[in-house]
Amino acid sequence: MKEAEFQRYLVKFKAILKREKRYLIKDDGEKVTAIAAEKEEYIPIFNDYEGPISDKTRKLIDEIQNLQSLNMMLTEQAIAFQKNLMDSIQRNLKQPAGTYSKYQQQPHESAISLFDQKA
Repeated sequence: MKEAEFQRYLVKFKAILKREKRYLIKDDGEKVTAIAAEKEEYIPIFNDYEGPISDKTRKLIDEIQNLQSLNMMLTEQAIAFQKNLMDSIQRNLKQPAGTYSKYQQQPHESAISLFDQKA
């Protein structure tokens, strides 16, 4: 494979990463999953290339690495948000919701919220 063809693959891969970034920002999990399958198709191409690497190619590779790092950070942020949301919901579900007590008192009303106000 010639370097010009390799550069075309790099440009296409960069466009995929930009789309992935948009989908991560929009929190569109289905499209992010589809993008992962598209990205896998490029692995053999990038692994098998043994030709020269010019400054233009190196610049494209650096841009791809930066985009990939940003997308990884966005993914980790989305996971942390979802985990925080689920933890908050679980804490709220652990609180008693009954209206009867063996001491013939109604339990105190507790505020249920999705955000941990103590943090």
